[in-house]
Amino acid sequence: MSTHINKRLQEIEKEYNVEILFACESGSRAYGLDTSASDFDVRFIYKYKASCYLHLNRPQEVINVAEGNYDMQGWDLYKTVYLFTKSNPSLYEWLWSPFVYYQKPSFAEPLRQMMAQSYSLKALGYHYFKILTINSKRNLTSSVTIEDIKVMLQLIRAFLSLKVVVKQRSFPVILFADLCKQANLDDRQQSIIEQFVQCKISGKVAFNEKMKNFLDSIKKEAAAIEKSLKELPEKQISYEDINLFLLTQHNIMEERT
Repeated sequence: MSTHINKRLQEIEKEYNVEILFACESGSRAYGLDTSASDFDVRFIYKYKASCYLHLNRPQEVINVAEGNYDMQGWDLYKTVYLFTKSNPSLYEWLWSPFVYYQKPSFAEPLRQMMAQSYSLKALGYHYFKILTINSKRNLTSSVTIEDIKVMLQLIRAFLSLKVVVKQRSFPVILFADLCKQANLDDRQQSIIEQFVQCKISGKVAFNEKMKNFLDSIKKEAAAIEKSLKELPEKQISYEDINLFLLTQHNIMEERT
């Protein structure tokens, strides 16, 4: 599949007259929670020639290509960097995706380094808390469906990421199995989570009282964790470093006096 995706990315470069700097898998396949029916959620970052940014009309900031079970979306370099200054969670997950189709070293590595120094744990924490809160509202008192299981896995992933951010003050890893280890789950919790995962993989729902009690405990613990979110550190963005980074992406050296 990666051969097909890379070929399609090359076609997008020609079609839109851009250069792709980074491309990865996101969503369930990046989390390791995919099934044979899962779509390929390809995300990429691209740039135009430097002269395009000097035009009165700014170039297209987003490229969307949907074909069959391939959902491909790209962000322009400047949109990407702007969202970087806002500690955008999606950008974080893209850059740290375990499935990278292509990356230009002079782009990806410097951006990851700046991210480690400048990204706001508070912004990430509130993002995962919001996902957890929204998915917690799902009513599981009636018959549970496979769609419910998928939502519950999103809830669990958000909760584990939130725990890592708040309690360890660290960035959560993307791959779900590794995230479970990073969150220091006990054997009972790990066993229950594996039941959710097996339900999704098999397509057969086997929701039981232990799984329900585990979800209830997550909601209670999340309420306590919420109070700690405001205590998370904010990091300062160095606009000088960001501007220099943008210049290097166009092979332009900044003149200094």
